[in-house]
Amino acid sequence: MKTMKELIGEYMDKDYILDILRKEMDKGTIGFRGSSKKPTIFDSQIYGIPYIPKDGIWVKDKNGKCMNFMGQINLKDMYVPEELPKKGILQLFTDYNDISKIDFNDIADNEHFEFIYYEDIDESVGVSDVLNKFDEGEYNFYPSNTCKIEFNEPCNFKNVDKDKVVEVFKEIKRNTEKDVIRFTLEDEKVNLFDSFVYGVPYIPLDGFWPKDENGQCLNLLAQINCEDLKGLEHFPKKGILQFFIACDDCLGLDFDNNENKNFKVVYYENIDKNITVEDVIEKGNNNTDDDVYFPVLNTYKIVFKDIEKEGITTSDYKFDKIFTNLYNKKFKCKIEKWWDVGAEFADDLCNCESNYSNHKCGGYPFFTQSDPRVYKNCEDYDVLLFQLDSDFCENDEKVMWGDVGVGNFFIKKEDLENLNFDNVLYNWDCC
Repeated sequence: MKTMKELIGEYMDKDYILDILRKEMDKGTIGFRGSSKKPTIFDSQIYGIPYIPKDGIWVKDKNGKCMNFMGQINLKDMYVPEELPKKGILQLFTDYNDISKIDFNDIADNEHFEFIYYEDIDESVGVSDVLNKFDEGEYNFYPSNTCKIEFNEPCNFKNVDKDKVVEVFKEIKRNTEKDVIRFTLEDEKVNLFDSFVYGVPYIPLDGFWPKDENGQCLNLLAQINCEDLKGLEHFPKKGILQFFIACDDCLGLDFDNNENKNFKVVYYENIDKNITVEDVIEKGNNNTDDDVYFPVLNTYKIVFKDIEKEGITTSDYKFDKIFTNLYNKKFKCKIEKWWDVGAEFADDLCNCESNYSNHKCGGYPFFTQSDPRVYKNCEDYDVLLFQLDSDFCENDEKVMWGDVGVGNFFIKKEDLENLNFDNVLYNWDCC
């Protein structure tokens, strides 16, 4: 085992390495993405189990305790700047126990981080060989939270014509247009039959307040009077549509399954205008305890804009295949994934989609992470039923999903047209 400093010379310190990598990423010659594939100990990855040769040791801090493994790069996976080795595995360890406190701009001069480099890789090393070197202590170990890293092919993004990328991008937007209706949240008085977030929902005399799997009342996230949707295609033309979620740590979301035990979408086709707020409160109420976290804690009226058209977002899982196929059909320089156009340029295109966040019904979704319909095997949930984004400005926080996240509800087109809201996909994520 050699540190990079020992391998290259005294001038090759952490600051130098990071400077090289940052410059290459800024130029777009190094780009990568997370993969759903499970990494081996020889793969580039975040967290997980590192490669350590049989005669090696787990990196220790100054007190002799095992450091946290942050991730590694197998240099054969990526375009390597000439200043760095062309083979081997480069790793990063830290003695920070709370990863959220790490300032990644301060790694170079921080004694809490250690770069490790293995020039030669022994492929006979197994996972058990590595785990036997780890002594559990006060530091965390993240073998179950690993994410494999896949790098762009350098020959691709070096040769990509950015004007051609824009051409394909705009053509896809035109070809995938669908109706969307956006809305704003206004601090206006609402009644029981309006469209609004939070507050007391409409419930008919023979109805009941939705409850979670433990029998506790769910909180109203939003209510929509469908007449306000102005005839949005496939959506109900009348009635009231409601979204309820739990006040637990995950806000009713089951990250592993799509079970609606702790969230509900309710639809009333006919509205009884004789129902009062008092009638509803007798059936239940929102949880307003001070120690309860909920993304919305005040009632705001939903004010819908006119129906517009919008093309597919880069967040949508279908975008990658559509873009790659069209690009490869038009041009000789082939790409495997749409991010092969170069990470920096891809980010620029994503940043042009700011209007795809925000609040809306219909259109295409926005995520701060990735499209959950892929890893939950829910690709047939093809309609964005409702999206509520974090909404805040200085001294005015209306909606906040975790750390500036977004909430989405999806439904199958057939179920929506049949007014069947029992099988809805709910998701929220944050930065």
